[in-house]
Amino acid sequence: MPFRPRFLSPLFLYILLSFAPAIAAAQSAPATSALLRVDGAHYPFTAAGINACIRDAQQPLASGICDARAMPAAARVEAAITDNSSPVILLLGRGLACAVTPCIRFTSSRGGAILGLDGPDLWTGASGTVLSCGGSASGPCIQLGNAAGTSEAVAIEVRNLILTLAGAGSGASTGILAFGCRYCRLENLKVLRIPAGGFGIRVTLKAPGTGAQNMILRNILDDSAGGVPLASATGLSLEGSPHRYITLPYIEKVHVNGFSFSYVSQAVLLGCTNDAAVHSPMLHVDNANDFTIIGFDMETSGDEPSALAPAPRPSPLVGLDISSAGNGVHGFHADITFAGLWSRAIKIQGAGNIHGGYISGNPNGLPPGYPAFFAPQHFTGIAAAIATRPTPYTLTPADHWVNVTGESTVTIPRAFPGHLWDVFNAGTHPVELRCDSATINAAPLIRLPPNHGLSVTSDASSCFAH
Repeated sequence: MPFRPRFLSPLFLYILLSFAPAIAAAQSAPATSALLRVDGAHYPFTAAGINACIRDAQQPLASGICDARAMPAAARVEAAITDNSSPVILLLGRGLACAVTPCIRFTSSRGGAILGLDGPDLWTGASGTVLSCGGSASGPCIQLGNAAGTSEAVAIEVRNLILTLAGAGSGASTGILAFGCRYCRLENLKVLRIPAGGFGIRVTLKAPGTGAQNMILRNILDDSAGGVPLASATGLSLEGSPHRYITLPYIEKVHVNGFSFSYVSQAVLLGCTNDAAVHSPMLHVDNANDFTIIGFDMETSGDEPSALAPAPRPSPLVGLDISSAGNGVHGFHADITFAGLWSRAIKIQGAGNIHGGYISGNPNGLPPGYPAFFAPQHFTGIAAAIATRPTPYTLTPADHWVNVTGESTVTIPRAFPGHLWDVFNAGTHPVELRCDSATINAAPLIRLPPNHGLSVTSDASSCFAH
């Protein structure tokens, strides 16, 4: 059949011409996932340039990428870097200095990320992306969500960063502050120079309307820089509220100075350490359910670099502190290794509501695997080592049951208030019990006859025996 050209009907031609502008616009529109670069030209090396890159990269249907890896290592920004309402992935280069806090604020992005360079040696070197947070106002280096609770971090990743804090009152006092954190992942992070009263990483639900569950925190270290000790800073703090627990946090290979957990449920700590001995207690837990600790190493010796100034040791120095106030602690299971000298390796305070768990490990030099089953307000089934000590002898926190032989003197130190020792005279001559520069039971000394024992303690001013 021979070809015969057909002409478009006037109606079809009208429809085609009507949709032509929309078709052309769709062909020229950006893709649903944009990759834009801060290059110093179209997007300058400033906070405004990065924010413009973030704004243009964000798309309604998928995460855009703002690549700021070309920023010079000495680049300095004078305003906060913020997200908008859509998810975005921010890639950072070798370093960035911020004159304000927070330096980076993701308050409403869901599914976004803040990523440094891959593969930095966070534990032994300073390579990788260094985010230096200064400024004149104390605050976090990175903020997720907002204090009002009107937005929270959801499915946010923060990875491969070294955060350097200037100090309270003259810059950032907290590495990362999250007001709620659902399905967040914080990994390969190092926080340097946390000032007194600050935090390495803090997740709080004290703002209304926020929540936190299924978080992953892995390979995190807080440390000091420039010879400045960490003082009373808390390395990792998870703070729920009485009616909104932080649930299912998974915490692995986190080495910080001071852990604090409040209103936390179904938590797992795996292979974590705390050995700087500048924070007391080193591990605090209250109002927790199904809290599991596996392979936690707690030492008072510390492994700070030799260049650091000696950090003052808190007095008293407490290892594990469990508070039964409020809703109590239920289902606490811990494998903890204690080493060094302690005022109290384990401290229980509050009234009741502690049950259904155990502690195993090596507290205060005791044999591995000793059980300490919880009962309301006290431990039961504690096994302690029996040691024969030289005489004369001054008791230490590493002692529990002490056998003495010969005619000698045992001194009770007042530096460890509340510590309880059992002293038994296994010899054939009386043993004198004396208090360190004070009285014992309001007397200068107590004579312990052969084959007799007493429990002794101190309240920091006097000593007591019963």
